Amino acid sequence: MKVLLLGASGFIGSAVQRQRPDWDWVCPTSTELDLMDINQCSNFNVNVDVIVNCAGFYGGLVFNKIHADKIMYKNTAMFYNIVDMVERTKPKKFIQIGSACIYPKSVSGVLTETDLTSTDFHESVVYSALAKHYQLKSLQQKKWAWDYLILTNVYGPGESLDPVHSHFVGSVVNRLLSDNSQFTMMGTGEAVRDFLYINNAAEIICKFCELPTGTCEPVNVSTGVGHSIKELTQQLIPASTNLIWGSEKDNGTLFKVLSNKKMLDIIGDVDFLDVQQGLSNTLEFYQKRLTANDK
Repeated sequence: MKVLLLGASGFIGSAVQRQRPDWDWVCPTSTELDLMDINQCSNFNVNVDVIVNCAGFYGGLVFNKIHADKIMYKNTAMFYNIVDMVERTKPKKFIQIGSACIYPKSVSGVLTETDLTSTDFHESVVYSALAKHYQLKSLQQKKWAWDYLILTNVYGPGESLDPVHSHFVGSVVNRLLSDNSQFTMMGTGEAVRDFLYINNAAEIICKFCELPTGTCEPVNVSTGVGHSIKELTQQLIPASTNLIWGSEKDNGTLFKVLSNKKMLDIIGDVDFLDVQQGLSNTLEFYQKRLTANDK
């Protein structure tokens, strides 16, 4: 299979490429193909079976605050250029990677794709969510084959530890490697979320590549199992750490887990890595890298 992978150097994209080393990958760098440059995109010609878009201008909560005015513009411009490329090169299918921020803040519990009912997004992710919403609505007007994969919280070796770009696991690991004597957390830790190990996420994306045609529908990508933030934090940090929890106002939605029933109906069973083992793998990866850098 020949695949054009956009965003191949990122956390998700690099894992997808590693998952199928025998495939014929086309992975242009940002200097070879600037997705913001309409002329470069218009002149980029490639004959592939599938185009997978893992690229985007996204980050964590801090990133969303700093770059609120750019997130919607940059991601919409890139997506417009990518769609033009898809329509011109005519692959068998196109796969767009989305995220759970696309769900309205008013819904909670185990979320199914039918809960994508409004643009009433949480204030902390509103511009990222609007960009993802635009992408889905744009694809729903197309006549060619596509998949829109709504990834839950993906974590694991290789994720960003940078305070601006990191999400929950990366943020905790970064602080743990710097100083594990005291932790002050936002919220009470009661909030429940689902977390997907990076290798599982990559395998699922590859399985969608292997389908003969697109679903032409949004599909959740998740373990379907929730864990409290308190549970995960306590698995990551030493028992000797002075752990201070915050207030209820910072909890956000108390229960938000993506249903994976539709996904499993489409691609079959997935051998999900246990979250405890996944967190252990992640912490060990960064501890080894820190030790190697100190030598």
